[in-house]
Amino acid sequence: MRYRISSLLALVVCAMTAAGHDSITAAAEWCRPDMPEYQTPDGFNEYVDHARNFMNGPARAGDLVDGTGFLHRIDVANGLYGLRDPAGVISTFFRRGPDVQDYLNTQLAKYGGSIQ
Repeated sequence: MRYRISSLLALVVCAMTAAGHDSITAAAEWCRPDMPEYQTPDGFNEYVDHARNFMNGPARAGDLVDGTGFLHRIDVANGLYGLRDPAGVISTFFRRGPDVQDYLNTQLAKYGGSIQ
């Protein structure tokens, strides 16, 4: 599968800006496809559209705003997790799987905040 260089560079920048992710291994893990529905020639654009629709849609039961103002959003039925910063920039969107609720609870314990 081939990717545009701009897409790869964007993934590397995102992977390495997260706290504690300062190696090329972090970038390799981010670039590894783990959502099969996006393994198409236009998969990256579809992924971006899905992330925007998921994170910028109406509030959901169980949304979490942590102590730093980041919005954590999950979809338990599909195992999806997303993170948006206070300025509205989506920094994370991935399929966590069946333990997505536990993952959200871990984030609440780690960063503080409240469930809306």
